[in-house]
Amino acid sequence: MKNSGFCNALTGCTLLVASALEAAPDQRQRVTDSDVIRRLVDASLVDEEDGMRQATRDLVERGAAVVPGLVPLLDHQDANVRWQAVLTGERIGRGSTELLDPLVRASRDKDADVLGATVLALTELFPRRPETADAVDRLRGDVHELVQANAWMNAWRLKKDLTAVEALVRFLGNRDWMVAEGASRHLVSIGAPAVGHVRRAAGDETFPGRVEALGVAGRIDGVGARTIAVLRAAAYNEDRRVSTAAVLALAGIGKPSVTSLIGLLGSSEERLRKQAIEALGTVGPEAKAAVPALCDFLDDVRVQGPSIRALSRIGSTDEKRLRRMTAFLDNANADVRAAAVAALGSLGGAPGVAATEARTALRALAVGDSKDFVRQAAREALQRLERDGC
Repeated sequence: MKNSGFCNALTGCTLLVASALEAAPDQRQRVTDSDVIRRLVDASLVDEEDGMRQATRDLVERGAAVVPGLVPLLDHQDANVRWQAVLTGERIGRGSTELLDPLVRASRDKDADVLGATVLALTELFPRRPETADAVDRLRGDVHELVQANAWMNAWRLKKDLTAVEALVRFLGNRDWMVAEGASRHLVSIGAPAVGHVRRAAGDETFPGRVEALGVAGRIDGVGARTIAVLRAAAYNEDRRVSTAAVLALAGIGKPSVTSLIGLLGSSEERLRKQAIEALGTVGPEAKAAVPALCDFLDDVRVQGPSIRALSRIGSTDEKRLRRMTAFLDNANADVRAAAVAALGSLGGAPGVAATEARTALRALAVGDSKDFVRQAAREALQRLERDGC
C-alpha cells in the first residue's frame, strides 16, 4: 500500500509539472514587437552600437509585421532614433506602402545621416514612385555634401544617367574624406559604365581627387588596356602619393596588369622597384610570368626580402628555386631568413630532393635560430607542411 501511495503521489507530481510546462509560454513569444522597438529606441538614445545592432537584427527577423511600430520613430525627436528607424525600415519595408509618406517627410530632415539613409530607403523600397524621384532630385542639391553624393548614386540607380557618374567623380576630390570615400564606393558599385570617367580623372594631373580616382581604377570592374596604360604612366609620377596609388591599383587589377608591373621592375628608383615587387606578390599565382624577373632580384640585398615574399605568394617550387630559398635560411639578415621560411612554408606537395632538404633545414632553424620570431616562423611553416601532408 505504501508503494502504491508513493506511486500515486509521484504520478500526481509528474502531472503537475507537465501541466506547468504546458502552460508556460515560450520566452521568445513573450517578447513583443513593442519590446524590441523599445530596445532599439533605448540603445539609439545612448548610441549603444551593440544594442542597436541586436535590436535591428531582432526586428528584421520579425519582418514587415513590425513596420507599423517603426513608423512613429521616423518623427522621433532624437536624430539617431530616426536614423535607426530608417535603416531598419529599408531592410524590412518592401511592399509596406505605409512607409512611403513618413520616408518622404524624412527626406526633409535636417540630419545628414537620416537624409542619406532615407534617399537609399526610398530608392530601394519605392523606385517607381514619383515621390522618390522628386526626393532624389531635391537632395542632389542638399547642403550636406555626403547627402548629395548619396543622392547622385541613387539617381544613377533610378535613371542610369551618366551625369550622376560625372558628379560622383567630382566628389572624389572632396576635402571631406567621408564624402570622397563614399563616392569611391559608389563608383566601384556602378562598374563598367564609370570606367571611362574614372580613367580620365586618374590621368588628370590637375584633378584634386586623382589619388582617389587611381584607387577606384584598381577596384572597379571593366578596366582594360587604356586604363592600365594610364596607371602605368602614373606609377612614374614624382608625387609619391600618386605613384604609390597607381602601383596599388595595378596590383588590384591583377593578371591583366602583370606585364606593366614587370616593366616597373626596370625603374631606376629603388622605391618603385620594391613596390612593383610587392604588387606582383599581391597578384599571386596569376603573376607567374614575373618569376624569372623576380629571381634576378634575389641577389639584390635591398629587395631580397620583398622578392622572396613575392615568389612565395606566386608559387615557385622547381628544384633550382627551392635550393635558392633554402640557402637564404643561412642569411645574416633575420628578416631575409624569415621571408625564406615563409616561402618554404608554402611548398605544398613539392616533390624531390630539394623539398626534402628544405624541410630538414626548416627543422634545424625551428630550434637553432638566434631570433625567436624566425624560430616561431619555422615552426609554423613546418606545421603548415604537416597539415598539408608534406
